Amino acid sequence: MEGIVSLYNYIMTYLVGILFVVTTALIFIVLTHLHGNRHIKQFREEKDINELIYWVKFLQNWTHSTILELVWTIIPTVILIAIAVPSFILLYSLDEIVDTQCVVKIIAYQWYWKYEYPVYDSLNDDVINFSYLSYMLPLENLTEEDNLRLLEVDTPLVLPINVNSKLVITAKDVIHSFAVPALGVKMDAVPGRLNQVTVHIFKPGVYYGQCSELCGVNHAFMPIVINAVSFNTFEQFLLTAAETSGQPIFNAHQIEIWNLIKDIELDDSAELTVENNKANEENISSEVVETTQSNNS
Repeated sequence: MEGIVSLYNYIMTYLVGILFVVTTALIFIVLTHLHGNRHIKQFREEKDINELIYWVKFLQNWTHSTILELVWTIIPTVILIAIAVPSFILLYSLDEIVDTQCVVKIIAYQWYWKYEYPVYDSLNDDVINFSYLSYMLPLENLTEEDNLRLLEVDTPLVLPINVNSKLVITAKDVIHSFAVPALGVKMDAVPGRLNQVTVHIFKPGVYYGQCSELCGVNHAFMPIVINAVSFNTFEQFLLTAAETSGQPIFNAHQIEIWNLIKDIELDDSAELTVENNKANEENISSEVVETTQSNNS
């Protein structure tokens, strides 16, 4: 997203310069030729042939000037090249495949989303797919905290911050489009096809989006909400998800983690402190050790 903003600011400098030059030239021409017939009257009344020749040569420099035509052809070409080079670099960098620490599969339906997380089940030494559905909240279910009409959902997508997350996107019925403008993400969800996009979120918070491909009568009612949390909170969420054995049902422990995620403040100060992070890591490590010992026994 930072690259998209930088490219926007870079292109805007050229647009402002072009606007200034064109506006200045337009004002100069209007003021100079405010009386359109003054040159014709001057030619008819001119007695000195030398001054008449001077005016003809002056006008010829502006109406049949090779240098002027070269200038207004070469300068726009150079500007287009200066804009195209960073644009292509950013375009190809967005499609570059990078190493990711988190993978989420997103499946679009008419008219809701399904999110799947691959979770390692230490009890069975296997990888399970923990999934849940995300529906738009109706008006009667909106609260003071979640009060954005047509944007709030019952269960948002949870992603960690400061890591590369891969989103694998597809659809089951018609073509949808997973779009979150604040993250610079827009990827089509096509039935029978797996598209992927890499996301790197720097700040915790809530990011909103919507399906941006016409997909039926309720196209406007399938919003996207992403809760960006610290990696430790995200790890706790996945650990409790493994207890459900891949079923899209929230148990009591998982609801506590879900409430923890929703209660996180939405600014930079909301990140967990170093002491809490260490405590969470110790709790997670002890849980893994206990699970390993139970398996060995």
